Order: sequence, then structure tokens, then C-alpha cells
Amino acid sequence: MKIISACSAEFVDSLLDRATHLKKSEIPLNRLILSLPDLFRRYAVKSLFDNQAIRFDVWDYLPPLLECYPPRKGEYGFSASMMFSVEIIERIVDSHDASFPPSSFLFKLVWPLLIRVVKRKVDYYRLEGIIQKILTYINGHKECRNTLASGRSLLQTTLTSVWSRHSDLFEKHLITCLKVSYDSNDLKAYSQLVCKAQFSKRYDLLRLYCLHVPKLHTDIEDDAQLAMLPKSLWEFRHFSSLPDRKGLLLLKRLVRLCPEGDFLARTYSQAFYDYPAHGRGHPDPQLLLSYFQHSLEGPGTEEQGNESVDKHKTLSMRSRDQEDRAYHAKAAIFHSIATGSLKIYHDTVVWTKRFIRDPLTMKTLFAENTVKQSSRLLAMPFPLSNQVTTSAIRDYVCTANKIHLTFLEMTCLALREPSFRLGDCRAPLSLFGWVVDDRLNCLNLLSESSSLIGRDFYQMIWKDTIETLLEAETIGQQPGHESLGFHHRGGPLGFTSNPRKNISHPSFYTFLDKLAERRDQLWQQLRPKRNPEVTSLPPPWPRGLPIQDLVLGYDIANKAAYGLTPFLAKRAASVTLIPPDQAKEPIPQDPTVRKAIGSFVDSFKLSLRIHIMQQPPEASMSTIVSELWSHASGLASDRMSAAEVLRFWRNVFIEAASVVANELPFPDAIPEHPLIPEDYDIWGITEWDPDINRPSTGLVRQLDPTVLDCLLTASLQSYPGYDAFDVPQPTTVVYDTPPSWYFKPSKRAEEGIIASTALYLDSKRSNDSGLRLLSFPFPSSHDVRFPPLFLDAEYLMRDDLSETFALDSLSTEVARAPQLLLSQLTTSLLNELSQTQPDNTRISSLEKTAYGALRMLSASDRPTLASKLVVQTILDRPDASSWHRQLLTKSFLRRLAPSQAKAAFTEFATGIQEKLEMAKQHKQNVKEDSGGAKPFVKVTTVKFLAQMLDDANFITVADAIDVLIRILETASHIDIRVAVIDAILAMMDRNEKDSRGMMDRVFGAFEALIPVMSGLDERHQIDEKAWLEAEKSATAPFVPENTSSITPLLDTFVRTAADQSLPKAVRLDITRRILLPTLKGSMINNARWLRIFSSMSGYTQLNLPPIPVKVQILPRLLNGPAFVFLPASVLSLYQDYIQYLMDPPLEFLNMLDHVKSDAVFRTSNAGKYFLSIFDKQPSGLYSIARLIRNDFPAVEVEDGSTVSQVQGYVLKQCSSALQIRDPSFRLWQYIIQQLEPPFPFTSSESLSIGGAWQQNAQPVLETAISEVESFRSSLTWQNDQQRSPAFLPRTFHLELWLLHYAALRSGKTSSALYEEYAKLVAAQLNQLVARGLAGHLNDLDDISATAMRLQGRDQRVHVGCRLGNIRLGNVSPAEHLGIQIAVKLLAGVTKENIGREERSKMQDMCRKWKESNDEGVRLKGWSIESRLTND
Repeated sequence: MKIISACSAEFVDSLLDRATHLKKSEIPLNRLILSLPDLFRRYAVKSLFDNQAIRFDVWDYLPPLLECYPPRKGEYGFSASMMFSVEIIERIVDSHDASFPPSSFLFKLVWPLLIRVVKRKVDYYRLEGIIQKILTYINGHKECRNTLASGRSLLQTTLTSVWSRHSDLFEKHLITCLKVSYDSNDLKAYSQLVCKAQFSKRYDLLRLYCLHVPKLHTDIEDDAQLAMLPKSLWEFRHFSSLPDRKGLLLLKRLVRLCPEGDFLARTYSQAFYDYPAHGRGHPDPQLLLSYFQHSLEGPGTEEQGNESVDKHKTLSMRSRDQEDRAYHAKAAIFHSIATGSLKIYHDTVVWTKRFIRDPLTMKTLFAENTVKQSSRLLAMPFPLSNQVTTSAIRDYVCTANKIHLTFLEMTCLALREPSFRLGDCRAPLSLFGWVVDDRLNCLNLLSESSSLIGRDFYQMIWKDTIETLLEAETIGQQPGHESLGFHHRGGPLGFTSNPRKNISHPSFYTFLDKLAERRDQLWQQLRPKRNPEVTSLPPPWPRGLPIQDLVLGYDIANKAAYGLTPFLAKRAASVTLIPPDQAKEPIPQDPTVRKAIGSFVDSFKLSLRIHIMQQPPEASMSTIVSELWSHASGLASDRMSAAEVLRFWRNVFIEAASVVANELPFPDAIPEHPLIPEDYDIWGITEWDPDINRPSTGLVRQLDPTVLDCLLTASLQSYPGYDAFDVPQPTTVVYDTPPSWYFKPSKRAEEGIIASTALYLDSKRSNDSGLRLLSFPFPSSHDVRFPPLFLDAEYLMRDDLSETFALDSLSTEVARAPQLLLSQLTTSLLNELSQTQPDNTRISSLEKTAYGALRMLSASDRPTLASKLVVQTILDRPDASSWHRQLLTKSFLRRLAPSQAKAAFTEFATGIQEKLEMAKQHKQNVKEDSGGAKPFVKVTTVKFLAQMLDDANFITVADAIDVLIRILETASHIDIRVAVIDAILAMMDRNEKDSRGMMDRVFGAFEALIPVMSGLDERHQIDEKAWLEAEKSATAPFVPENTSSITPLLDTFVRTAADQSLPKAVRLDITRRILLPTLKGSMINNARWLRIFSSMSGYTQLNLPPIPVKVQILPRLLNGPAFVFLPASVLSLYQDYIQYLMDPPLEFLNMLDHVKSDAVFRTSNAGKYFLSIFDKQPSGLYSIARLIRNDFPAVEVEDGSTVSQVQGYVLKQCSSALQIRDPSFRLWQYIIQQLEPPFPFTSSESLSIGGAWQQNAQPVLETAISEVESFRSSLTWQNDQQRSPAFLPRTFHLELWLLHYAALRSGKTSSALYEEYAKLVAAQLNQLVARGLAGHLNDLDDISATAMRLQGRDQRVHVGCRLGNIRLGNVSPAEHLGIQIAVKLLAGVTKENIGREERSKMQDMCRKWKESNDEGVRLKGWSIESRLTND
């Protein structure tokens, strides 16, 4: 088949047309599509538009044609596949009968095209036409509109992107897309779109979005409309994403229109501007406004923010409630940050000192989410302008640094309080590190400022920062401040544990170097005060800080730092190039000296990395590494061999700087092993140790610790409170030689791996279980590949070897291993397994080894060797069912020759049948009490067989079905039967020959199951003898208590009958030949059971309705696609059951009370089953009224149900429900609710549904209303004190349901139809006034709710204007009611969302209202008219 991809299109076309016997998986479609794309394009067009049947499903080859094939260019910047996608889209839109599913239009056609449009530069005029076609299709297909509304935004984002570049071309399409895509009243979708628009067009996008999304429909340029937007709509990002000052202006307008701020939504971020207003769930608008003003307008905007700060200060000081006090204090802090003024913020911080003795408030103010908000403010002034000066930056940084020290001072004051906890004060101490990191981030922005180009950023920013950090560290070292945890070696910058950022500016290297030098000097002064012995420490012990504490976690080991960190570079060089006499010196033994040194030890590895990477650009890496290697080797040459030195220092260099790995010397190569001995004896057996060539690992030697070892093991992190001297324990580095099976350096070694692993696995067998592997030359003495071998005893005792490891290693060599040897090994392991008792401790590992070897053999080049072993293993070892699916797979069978595959599968199937027959015979011969017998075959194994036959190409469909039928006739287990039936049903439509004969054979087997499915329990059948015994003893047989669903076998056939993908003939036969006889038999058995139960309860004369054992099957059939195949008797059966529950005889009620009142009877199996059938409320069961609400199913059988039959049953149920004494009318309302009509004025689709309702359900509803009203109007019923029904339900709302259809019957359409409907509503209002409003307020609510069901805006305008059409002068009560409803209908209508005709009608109505004598009516007229004008 691979050759045909090189043939002509005509040949391939004719070949595919003739090769109907080939499976789809056997044809190389991808190759054919790549070589012959035009042929498959023609196939696609014929299939989609000409309705011609093609050899394959169109979706097998269409996606590649739309996405990648052919790989050549097209026109307008489109590829050839994109042009084909465009052609398909245009033809689908222009052709109304294209067989293209709407659900696939977006996912499989539009999305792939748009993804590539985004990546290419395409012609926008061509793209505009494509977008128009796409939107045209979407407008006409509800499924596509629903997909867009569900949040799939690729079309919207693409359209937004191209609109922002060519708004004149795409704006109308974007508006259309917004209208059909979004059905929410929030800005979540806008947040997805805005990032795709160019910055300058984002405000225009926001305006379009708010104006054209239906549930928003607001022009944000209009203050009146802006104020009417939903609450909690706006977030900070919606303003910050807008260009220029548009975001600020929009925010100011919103604050002016809604000063309470409920237009804002909380995002629950850590940002200070998200802080909620007091007692509200939304952010404080003044806080956000203050921050925005400063961010966009810069200095000069602080006054308004300062007023808010002072307000919250005052409120905080006046409050006596701690939570309220903390809230306002925190709000004052945040408002001061929002002003952008360091002075205001500093004054506020100083003001908070008053709360130091208020621990709960101070905890709030010192919390991380409070203090960290100031980090950006303290880092650098913002916004940064091009006119900023060097002195202004320097002054700003100095002021901010003072605020740092103020925080530290406050923390020291808090330290004196008894409530002090370091965890509550970590944020002020961490502020130093946060601000330094933020300043590093701001450096790039500063560098871009035109006024600062070429300036000294170190002097501007970092010089005073160093002084502040040193002052803070000095304060932290003062006595009494130890509890701050600020006196450790990392200093203020080491207090935070955040990962350090990459250094992006040269001045920061200078800052780190200067800070390191000053800190080292500081600690050289501090350490002697703690321990005077520090002053006498010789080199290389530092008297200040070790290098790792000077670097502070920042990465200075790169070429960018060259020349910028002279102090640190010199320090790194002094450690790396340590003199040999210092390095080799033994570590000090004097405890006093060790205490002086402590953990202050330079890291050799860090120093080595800095020294290697901080080199001039012109330096040669190999030269540098060579010099360092030479120096390092000499430091250890007198205590290690040359090989040990090489391995030792190679590890050190690679750990320090992995980039130098290729510049280092390589250790000696490990000799290849294992190797089969060449001096073997062909007539004897050679003892073999596969590790004979394995290099000796040598002995790990313990070395005497030296100063160098201390430097090599120095920790890169310092731990507060830990300052002990760590004594290193150096050792030599030896070969790391894992088991020999890891190494495959040559073919000879591979042979050794195969032999050693196979012999190792074979050695795990017992000595008396057959001939050992390789006891003779293999394969023969004339052609020796493997000589006679056995493994050395010491080798077998190695701890690092295992069966799993050996099996994995052998499986990697399965392609080279001789399959006959693998077969011998597998056979011997399986024989060993069969002889091992189940309670043997080795059984688990032996199973894994034997089955693993068998799986490996099946994956070899000769799977035939494994076929018999696999089948025999599955049949002989049913307990290993979890392994069966791994051994016998479809891929394994497909690798066999067709005849071998069929033979293997036939053997497997025959064995299964024999096992099932044996199990059946055994069950008949053995008594029930002899449990615990070993199963003949596992259920999972038989189910596995059935599943393998699905889509199996190694056996014909007819043969597969024949095998399954024989299993079905033999098996008795429910799960097996269900699996087999599912497999048969899935394959029936694939049988190409003798279809009718095969169906008769299949249904004959299915019909044999009818007695099983119609019994009380599918799993346990009751024979006639047991029934007679039960009737004689008046003991009801056991019924399974799982009554919530139908039984598995029955459920399988019910699902099949409802599966509309199956041929109609199959579903009809399932229903008529299987389900209906099953129902009949089930009713007979259930009636027999109920008679026994009635006898048990003493009500032998009770005539219960005939129902099946599983009554749930009736609504399943009636409410599903199988209804069209059912006779009317099934519906009648369900109706009799429902009617019996609604109007039960007195004797039945007595029996029901008797069963429920007797605890023993009630909790018995029989009692539970009886109650599960008859102790039910009809309102909780399926209502057949649903059948007539919409189109009645087209019945496929002559004796099927009719509309009139259903109508009669529903009316009978309504009459019975009316007689039930229930003031809530629950059952009557439940039935009537199923008859509620669909509202017909929205689309042609709903008009069609409404027509079906008029024909089927409306007569029933009218009759039910008439029945109630006939009682209500009857004087006889009114005067009867024993009247029945005792009371009647309201029907006014039901009469209103009919108004819509009364308008339809007028024959009018469009606006005249709405006019007719409005007249009917007005007539109801007049009648309501005539009856008197006082007693009919609920009726008014019903009228209003009915009118509000109008969906379209034009519908509401027509009806609203008609109801609001009043006479001049005084307004009548009915007109008042009409005005109230009109106001509701016209809410949300503006001049932008209605047409000229509708606007004219509303203006005429408003004119009449404004001229009315009623002030309230006049006010309503002015209010509505204001929405129709520009004012």
C-alpha cells in the first residue's frame, strides 16, 4: 500500500473505489493526501456539497487539507491550505444544503484558519470578506452563537486585532461579533480582547463593547447611561489599560456619577488600590482615583489625596473599636502611598507610632501586605519623566532611605513591648531587600530617560543606599536587638528569603562590590568584640565575612561584571589560588581557634565560579581552566593518586561551573563488559563471572582533613544562630560502576548482556524444574553463538542485581537476542510458575518475571513463538487476569500472519467456551455450600475477549459474532452477558454478507435471555419449583433492593433501542422481539409475586395493577427515542399504574398503612420492594403530558400511541388530581406545568414549536381550565358543604398563557400581531378593574409577568406603546395599570437600540403622558423621553 502514494490520481481513485475490502487503518491516507491533495479536495467537495458517498468519512482526510496540505503558497498572503479553507467557508455560506455540521464549523474550519491568519501577513481586504462570510453563517446557526457565548474567543480576539489596525474595514464586523458573542453584563470578555488591540484603540474598543454587548448596551460617553451600568463592573485593569488620560477621565466621571464607589469590583489582589471602602465590598474609589491622578499627572496632585489621609487618621484616632481603628490606620497608609509623596507617606508612618502599644493594630500595620505596598514608592519616583534630574533622584532616594530607618526605629520600639513577636515585624525588616530589588527593576526605565543618559547611577542611587544599609546593620548588631534577628551575616539584604533577580544594570555590580567591602570592614570590627581570638586568625580564615555572605545570593559570576567588582574578584582569586602550604595545612585542633573561626569560611566552589566566569572578553576559557586545573591538582597531589586527583577535581570544577566540562581532562575509560569467555569448552559447561572485566572500584580512602577541605565544604547559606566550626570528612572518589548491564559499548558486550541476564533469570528456578538454559551450545555445536555457560555463585549473590533489573536490561536487547533462546527462557519460567504453590513466598516475583518474559517474547521479531504460550497462560491461570490484557493485545495479533492470528484467537475463544462449559457443568454438580472453588475463567477475561473483537481486523465480523453468540449461550454471569451483547450490537452493522441471516441468529440468542431479564433477579433465576414452594409457604421470593435503576441486561437493550445511530430495523427488532416480551414476562412474574405478598399481608382480594418488576423501564421507554416503536398498550399500562396511585382503593390504602406501620414487615426485603413500587407520589414520576407539549413523535408501528390517547390520559389525570385534598394543588400543578406553552414570538423555530403546542397541548389545557371553572361557576357545587373537590386552584395565569395563541389565531403578522396581543392584554386589565383590584392583586402580577415574557426589543416597544396609549385628561385605573406594565417593558430602551419607527411611537406615547393630568404619569413620560434624546 505504500507504493500507491507515487501513482497517478486516476489510478488511486479507481483503486480506492474497488478496494472495499481494505480497512481504513490499512490505507496510508496521510501519504496519499500529501502526494495527491487535489484528489482529496475533490472528494471533500463532493461529500460536503454534492452529497456523493465517498470511500472514507470526510473527516478522515479534510483536517489535513484545511491545516497543512499541500505545503505551498497561495494568494493574498494565504497558504494553499488556507485558500482551500476559505473556499469551503464561502461555499458553505452560499450553499444552504451543504452537509457540514454547524458544531464543526468553528472548531474544525474557522479556528485553524484564524490561528494561521494571526501568524501571517495577509491581505486585509480579502480577510474582511472572509470575516463577513463567517459572521453570516454564525448569525444563522444557534450552535455557533452558543459556542462564541461560551467563552471561545479566537474569532473575537482575531477580529479585535485586525480592527485596531484597520477599523474602517472591520468595525461593522466587530460590532456584529460583539452582539452575537456575549450574553453577560460584565467586562470579563473585554479583558480578553483588550490585550489584542493596539494601545491607542483600546478606549474605542471599550466604548464599542459597552455599546453593542446586548446586556450592557450603554454609551460610556453618555453620563446618564454610564451611571446605569451594573454594579461591581469595573476593575483597576480596565482603567490602567486605556491610553493617554482616558482611563483617568473615565474614572473621574464614574466617581462623580457614583461617589459611593459601588461601580468598582474587588479583585482580591494584594495591591493597595484594591483595599475595600469601609463597610463595603468594593474598593475605595478615592484611593484608586488618587493613585491614578498621581501616576498620570505626577507632582501637584497630592492635596486631594492628603485630605483622604487626614480623614482616615482622624477616624482612626476617634474610634474605640480596635478593628475599626486598624482599618482606618491602614487606609491612611494606603492613601498616603497613593499620593506618591514621600513626605506625606513619611508623616503617616511616623503618625502610626502611636499604635506601638496597640499590638493588634500594629500587627495589621506591620503585616507584609501593608508594608510591601510602599516598596515601589520608596524605590523610585513615579511617574518618571524625561525632565527628571540627577539631584531630584538622589534627594528622593535619600528621603526614602530615611523612611527605611524610621521603620527600623519603630520596630526597635516595638521590641520593648511584652507582646513583641518577630513574626509580626518581619515586613519592616524585609523592606530593605524589597526596595533594593525594586530599584534594580527601575534602573532600565531610568536609563531610558533622556535627561539621565550617561549619568553616574551609583552616585545617584546606590551611594546613600549603602550608608543606610550599613547604619541599619549596625543598629541590628547593638546589644538588646538580638530578638530582631537582624544581626546575622546576611545583613538587611539577607533578611528576605526571596530569590534574587538577575542583575540588569552595571551600576548594581558596583553597588554590590562597594557594599561587600564596607560590610567586610564592619564585621572585621564586630567579630573581635565577640571573640578577641579573631584578630589572630591566619590566612585563609577571613576576619570579616566569607565571600558567600558578601555576594548575598546575587549572580556576579558572569562577564558583564568584569571590572565592576574589584573587591569581590580579588577575594575570589585569593580563595581559588590559595597557596599550597595554606591549603595543605591541617585544620586547627585548638577549640579556641575553632570557635573563633566558626562558620566564617570562604566557599572555594563559589570563588572558583566567580574567578572562571569574571574574565575579560578576550580571555581564552581553555587557558584559564588549564591554569586553574594545574594549580588545583597540585593542592592534592601528595595525598591522592593521579586518577583520584582527576576524578576529585573534575567533580569540583563541574559543580562550580558546568560550562567548563569540555575543557577538563577526562578520566580513564571504563573497560567494556560483560564479555563471554573465548576459552570455553564446547563439550563441558564453563563457569562465568560477567564482572570479570569490570574495573575494580578500589577502596574509598578516608583523608586527613585540611584547610582546603574546609573551603570545599563551606555552605553557601548562613543560618542565624548557627556559628559552629564544621569538621570536614574528606574521602577519595572512586569509579562509580553500576551492574554491567548498564553498559553496551560494543556488539560483543551486548552478547554478554543477553547471556548474563538470561542466565540470571533462569537461575531463579528451582533445581528440579527442568534443564538449565545454555546447558548445551546455542543454537548448535556446529554454529555456536553462546557456549555452554553457568553463572559464578558469587556473581549471583550480588545485592545490586534483581529479576526486574535483569528483565528490563534484556528487553532493551530484544531486537538482537535470539528469539529461540527467549522462548526457552520463557517456557522454563512458565513451567516453574505452574509448579509453584500459590502460598509460596516466591509466587509474586516469579509471576512478574515469567509474565514479563512472555510479554518480551511477544514483542520480538518472532511473535509466533509466543502465541501458544500466551493463550495457554490466559486459559490456565485465570487468577492472573490483570496480566491478560498486557499479553494478548490487538497489536500482538496484528503482528502475526493472518492465518496465525486467526488460529491463535480461535484457540483462545474455543478455550474460553470450554472453560465456561466446565463452569456450568460444575455448578450443576456441586452444591451451593461448597464455596471457595477456584474459578474456571475470570469474568474480566471473557469481557476482554468480547472487547478485543470490536474493530478486530484479524477475524471476520461474521466469525466474531458467531464466537460471541456461542459465549452468550454458555455464560451465565451478568457482566459477561452485558459485555458480549454490547460487542455484538457494535459489530452487527459491520457484517457485509448474509445480514438478515446473521440478525436472525443474533436475535435468537437474545430471545433466549428474555426469561432471565423478565425474572425477579437477573443474577439468580427462580424455577417453577421454587415458585410453587413460595406460594405454598406464603413467603415472597427475594427481590434485589437496588430499585433505583433497571437491571444491567435490560438496561443494555433499552439503551440500544434508544440509540439512533443504529439502523431503524435493528432498533425495531430490539423493541418488538426483546423488550416487549420481556415486559410481558416481567409483569407475569411480578403479578405472581404480588399475589404472594398480598397473601402474606392478609389482603388476598386486592387487585393490584399489572406492572413489570422494574417499573422504571416504562418512563425510560416512553420518554426516549424507542417510543416510536412501542404499542399503545405500553402507554396504557403506565397510565393505569399512575391512575392507581392517584386514586387508590380504600383496601389498598389499608394494606399500605399496614406494611408501613409494621417495623418488621416494613424493613423486610418483601416490604421494601412493595413500598418501592407503590409508596410513591405521582408528582415525582414521569408525566406523559410532556409527550404533547411539543411535536408528537412520529410513530413507526400501526398499533402505536396517538395524540388523542395521550390527551385523554392527561385529562383523566387532571380530573383525578383535582379531587385530592391538597391546598397546594401540588399534583394538579405538576401536570399542568408540563403543558406550559413555549413563547412563540421570538423566532421561526419557536413559532413552529408553538404550532405543535396549539395542536396537541392547547386543547387539553383549555379543557382542564374549563373543568375547574365549571365547578367554580356551579351553584350546586358552591352550596354543597360536602363539595368535591373541596377547593379549586387559580386558573387566571393559565388563561394568560393562551393570550399569545389567541393573537396568533387572528392571522396577523409582524407589528399587527403585537398590536393584537396588546389589545388582549388591555382587555384583561379592563376585566381586572371591573372585578375589583383589592381581591385580585395576584392577577395583576400574572398579567405583568406574562407581558414581560416578550423577548425582542421591538416586540416590547410595540406592546408597551399600545398599553401606554392613554386618552387626554384624567387617567383611568385600567390605563394606570397599562402604564405600569409599559414602563417595565420599555426599561433599557434608548435611542441607540431601536429604529426610527419605534422611536416615533415612544415619543408620541411620551407626549400624551406629559400632557396628562396625573403628575406621576407626566414624570414617567419625561423620564422615558430623556432616554430618546441627546440630553
